[in-house]
Amino acid sequence: MKEKLIEKSREAFTIVNYMYYCYSKPAYKTEAVCILLCNAWELMLKSYLISRDGPEGIFYKDKQNKGRTISLNECVKKVFTNKNDMLRKYLEQIIRYRNSIVHYVNDKIDSSLMSKIEHCIVNFAVKMHEFHGIDICNCIIDKHIKDGMMKSVNSTYIYSKKNLFKEINNELEKLEIKFRIDNRTFGLIDKMYKIKENKDFCDVNNIDNTPSYKYSMKCVNFIVELIQKNPDNIKKMS
Repeated sequence: MKEKLIEKSREAFTIVNYMYYCYSKPAYKTEAVCILLCNAWELMLKSYLISRDGPEGIFYKDKQNKGRTISLNECVKKVFTNKNDMLRKYLEQIIRYRNSIVHYVNDKIDSSLMSKIEHCIVNFAVKMHEFHGIDICNCIIDKHIKDGMMKSVNSTYIYSKKNLFKEINNELEKLEIKFRIDNRTFGLIDKMYKIKENKDFCDVNNIDNTPSYKYSMKCVNFIVELIQKNPDNIKKMS
C-alpha cells in the first residue's frame, strides 16, 4: 500500500511541476497546482505514517469514522507536531485555500500564496528524500521542469536584509507577538548567534569589495522561534 501511495504521490507532483514551471499564465493555474500539490503531500505523508505507525496510523480511530483515512490536515499535525513550524503553517494555509476552491469559487488570492506554494513544492522534494530516500528531481524526465525544480531547491538564500525583517515581522504578527525586529536587534542577535557566519542562514558575496548578504528561510524560522521562546529577553537585548 505505501509503495502505491508513493507512486501516485510522485505522479501528482510531476504534474504540479509541469504546471508550475512550464505554464506561464493558464486559467486556473493556481487552483490546479494547489489541489494537486495537496494530493501529492497527502499521499506522501500517508505512506510515511504507514512506515512509522503501521497501517492503522492513517485511519480514524473513532467508531463514527471507522474505515475512513485521515485528512491531509490530520497527516500534517501528526508528522509536523510543532504548530509553529513554518512548513506546517504554509501547508495549512494552502489546504484552507484548496478547501475554499474545491467547494466554491474563490477569486481572492493572497498575494503571498504563490511563494508559499513554491516553499511547499521545494520542501516536498526535501521531505520525500528525508522520509523515503527518494530524490524526486531525478524522477523528473523533462529537462525544463527539472531545471526549474533544481533552481527552486537551490535558491536557498532568497531574502535581502529588508525582506528578512519584513518576513520575520509578518510571522511575529501572526503569532500575536508584540515585537518587531530592526537593525539594532538583528545586529545583537547576529553577534550572539553568528548568523552571517552560518551557511544555513546566510550567504555572502563580495561586490566591488563590499559584502552583500542574502538570508534563508531557515534564518527566518530560527529568529522567529528564538523570539517566540523568550520575547522578553530579546527586548532586553535591544
